[in-house]
Amino acid sequence: MQTVIDLLHSKHLIWQGSKPQHSVETLSTGYKELDTQLDGGLPCHGVVEISSDLGIGELRLLTPYIKTNSKQRLSVFINSPGHLCSEYLTQQDIDIHRVIMIFPKTEKEALWSAEQCLKSGCCGSVTLWHPSLEVHQARRLQVASETGQCLMFLFKTEQKHQVSLPISLSIQLQPEENGIKVALHKRKGGWLKSSFSVDMGHRWPYLVQKQRSTFTTNDFNHQDPINNHDNVAHFPPLKQG
Repeated sequence: MQTVIDLLHSKHLIWQGSKPQHSVETLSTGYKELDTQLDGGLPCHGVVEISSDLGIGELRLLTPYIKTNSKQRLSVFINSPGHLCSEYLTQQDIDIHRVIMIFPKTEKEALWSAEQCLKSGCCGSVTLWHPSLEVHQARRLQVASETGQCLMFLFKTEQKHQVSLPISLSIQLQPEENGIKVALHKRKGGWLKSSFSVDMGHRWPYLVQKQRSTFTTNDFNHQDPINNHDNVAHFPPLKQG
């Protein structure tokens, strides 16, 4: 006699822990520690939810990925808490002519803008600052990202508890002396792992607390494009329509 377990298994209603996960196409984040924990890097499309305080290096963590995806396609930033530093992007070899900043008047317009950019096929990455998403909103953005083969970074501006969303990845960032501490809260198609640290000292040693004391004022001016006013790059103006 067939058991209930066998019946459910024959209808593919049971998932076995020993069953291998479907491989997910990834792209390197530019950080060895992060690539190792994510089994290769960030997904090529989907929604990545990020809980983080402002100004702890959260955008620098995404810079290598955005740079790689901005070679042939656009990088879009929606409702950012401030204007991006064009000098920084230029120093990181990101073409500012392929960077678009959008400041919608309402949250509804922001979500609409993000969805259109994601599914357009013209964008390599879309970064949105938004309070939080409802399940149906997250699902629409996830589908749009798969349609346009574009990854979306969602920075939550309100850190409140909510239900699990149908997205590819959810992470939380916290500042550390050598860089950023990363905690994985949700990961599509993979196992969750304990929190880990990403060392940013090899890319930006003048921003790491343990190494700042070894730099002089001249070192800061030489390495930090914000303090160097000899080479100023401006964003090209764009017109609607």
